[in-house]
Amino acid sequence: MNIQLYKRIKIIAIGVRIAGLILLLCCMGFTFTGRDESGNDTIVDIEVKTDSSSYVLSRVLDSAGQTRYFYRDIDQFPCEDSVCERMHVRLYWDTQGKYLKLSTEEGTGLTKLNHKPFTPRDYQKLNELLGNPKSYLRYYKFENLTNKAAEKHYYSVDAVSGSTVTEVSYETVRGAVKTCFVLWKIANGDTPVFIRKMDLATGNQNL
Repeated sequence: MNIQLYKRIKIIAIGVRIAGLILLLCCMGFTFTGRDESGNDTIVDIEVKTDSSSYVLSRVLDSAGQTRYFYRDIDQFPCEDSVCERMHVRLYWDTQGKYLKLSTEEGTGLTKLNHKPFTPRDYQKLNELLGNPKSYLRYYKFENLTNKAAEKHYYSVDAVSGSTVTEVSYETVRGAVKTCFVLWKIANGDTPVFIRKMDLATGNQNL
């Protein structure tokens, strides 16, 4: 094939992928908000807008401009009452939207019933749950997790406090069902869907 013709085809293909990404961002309400250097990596922040809220998804590029992974910082309460402590965690996904891991900063770890900190085994169980998109949690809504009678019987504590026990308790960390549920919904919800759409729009190439 003629070298000049090959170059033209390649340029057109890249242009189509760029146009596809721009169209995706415009139609779905996503905008790039900034870029920051971190060692040899470049962090590109993407503001993701949904019907009800917005959040920042960070895309990490290596020195060659290739996407290494994505992450999202979570800073919210897992429930609406005062018994739940605020979560400060970071979730990671690969370039196809597959959940990778969770991390916390020192002094801001997750807690469970009666504000007891997660143990290493708790984090291991949570990590396994978040990496399972077919968890039974997908059949539940947040309000279905509340069962004060079951909670009192299971934990032998005041039914007003703590997390709730349901049929999915074997999958979740004991005393932190709501925390597990909220993080699972994030790890396997809109964010990985968006990452996969970006991957398709760019034709598996990094721009």
